[in-house]
Amino acid sequence: VIKKYQAVIPDILHDTLLRCPNNNCISNHEAMSTSFSVIKQINNIMLHCKYCEKTFSQSEFKTFRG
Repeated sequence: VIKKYQAVIPDILHDTLLRCPNNNCISNHEAMSTSFSVIKQINNIMLHCKYCEKTFSQSEFKTFRG
C-alpha cells in the first residue's frame, strides 16, 4: 500500500441501483432513473428521494431494481 484515500460520498446519487423504499413512489412504477439527495449525519446517512420527497435511512433500501 502506497497511499490511502478517504472515500467521499457525493451530495446527489443519480441513476443508481437503489430503489426507493416508498411503494407509492412514481420511480417504482415508471421507467425513470432514481435520484436521491444525501444527508450526512454523524453516524448515519439518510437519502431523500427527489420524486416522493421522503427521507430514508440507508438500512431501508433494497439495492436491486427489477
